[in-house]
Amino acid sequence: MEISLNLFKFYDLVGPLTRSEIIENLNKMDLKSAKLERFQVDSKKGDPEYIHYPEPISFILEENLNEKEKIEIIVKIYSYGAISFKANLKPDVENISELNKFYQNSADIKKIEEIFDKNYQLFYQQFSTKFEKKYYSKNNFTNLYPVYCFSDTDYDDVKEVVENNREKVAKLLVGVSSEGSYSKEQIENVLKYNTRFYKEDYSVIHWNGSLAISNEGNYIDLLYIIELANIQFVKLRSYDAYIDNYLSEYLDLSKNKLNKGIEFINPVSKTITNITKMRVEFEQITDIMDNFEKFFGKWYMAKIYYLASSSFEIPRWKKLIKSRLETVDDLYTMINNERNRKKMLFLNFLMLLLFVLWFFI
Repeated sequence: MEISLNLFKFYDLVGPLTRSEIIENLNKMDLKSAKLERFQVDSKKGDPEYIHYPEPISFILEENLNEKEKIEIIVKIYSYGAISFKANLKPDVENISELNKFYQNSADIKKIEEIFDKNYQLFYQQFSTKFEKKYYSKNNFTNLYPVYCFSDTDYDDVKEVVENNREKVAKLLVGVSSEGSYSKEQIENVLKYNTRFYKEDYSVIHWNGSLAISNEGNYIDLLYIIELANIQFVKLRSYDAYIDNYLSEYLDLSKNKLNKGIEFINPVSKTITNITKMRVEFEQITDIMDNFEKFFGKWYMAKIYYLASSSFEIPRWKKLIKSRLETVDDLYTMINNERNRKKMLFLNFLMLLLFVLWFFI
């Protein structure tokens, strides 16, 4: 059985980007890479020709893995305002248990993650210049995301690879190499999101990693959809943290100013303006997501996307962020009403004072 390991890591590049903005920023960087190109997925799983997938700008960076070995890093920048890095390794292992130990202990994997993080810092500095960095967090929210790829399994029905090694596969995807035995329920939960198109392929998608089995070694479409779902997840998590940062300052400002009394210049207005801009950005991002999703019918790639988005709880994150934005609106309305009430009391007092002065004059 041939085993390869695709290592991904996904990062936020703040607000949404047009294709021309991506290319313009990349041209300003001193990249030692192959030419920029649109990434296009070529699915052979029966998708109609009119299905359109997001086409990120893709290119290759070469990095030194160690003193003797170089590694190719495939980079994709999405219009969502996010970036992905991918490296491929061919571990010298013969079974699933050895593969798990390799992932847990390999110095090469740790080095690859350092390379990803180093390059991300360069891209972040270039791409985030037009946004207010104060409220964006560079925390990644994700670790490396491994996709374990098996080919030439010697099985006609490759599902048997999983069925014969259910606990080992579950531990591999969770990223745990402990000797303790998993419960039946835990194994079922880990292997819950699975799909296939032919008997020669089988895939399991999990929060911490995925398994792709194809006797022909054809994983490109599967890897791309898993990557896309991860990108969407990172963007939603980033906006959630973005709202946290804004909201905490917003509430602090509002509380302090309300306690001090009446002020005609609203110190919260700038924060609210930024929240409004962020809301427009978020609507733009979700529109990009929804326009992508609406092309899907009941096809294999659509099922992969559904399984991946369910595993990463993308629909829940969308609802959560929209709900929090509505909460911000409610808070602003409440605070603004209170300020207006105090203004009216102050104006009424001034009118009374002027009337008294006029009477005595």
